[in-house]
Amino acid sequence: MTLEENAIGIFELGTYAEASVYCDLLKTERDEVVQSLYDDISPTMTAFDYDEGRTYTVSYNPEDTAINIISTKERYQKMIKKFERKARLFEEAMDTLTDRERDVIRVIYFNHRQHLALSPEYFEEVLSSAREKLCLFLGELKAHQIQAYEENHKESIRQHFARPKAFI
Repeated sequence: MTLEENAIGIFELGTYAEASVYCDLLKTERDEVVQSLYDDISPTMTAFDYDEGRTYTVSYNPEDTAINIISTKERYQKMIKKFERKARLFEEAMDTLTDRERDVIRVIYFNHRQHLALSPEYFEEVLSSAREKLCLFLGELKAHQIQAYEENHKESIRQHFARPKAFI
């Protein structure tokens, strides 16, 4: 496989660039969702139906609620780790760019003010070059990660089948 075949696309590059923002949003959302789950942990709650004008009670199983809270935290943590990893990889990729290319990328992906005083044609040229470098770098990292995962997976399968089978 050539280096160009490993390159990621512009859309995927955007997901790497915006990963730190998504990570922060997910952390805020996680805190709100978990807090709302803790607010509902009471075994019995009284509610009021305004349409019918009556009061009723709602019961929750505390064990089920605790399991739900734990699984919700784990799901959010998994998503947050994924975005943190993407943000870290994007920062590594940004380190491969020139200062001018980094500035142009910041203008495009992070809404930094355009204070570079570049002609539109030169700006597009620098942007194209920076995107190409980022896509190649991140694509190569992704290809290495996939290869490492496949090798580890193959090795675990080999080890599984190499074990002597116990007779029942």
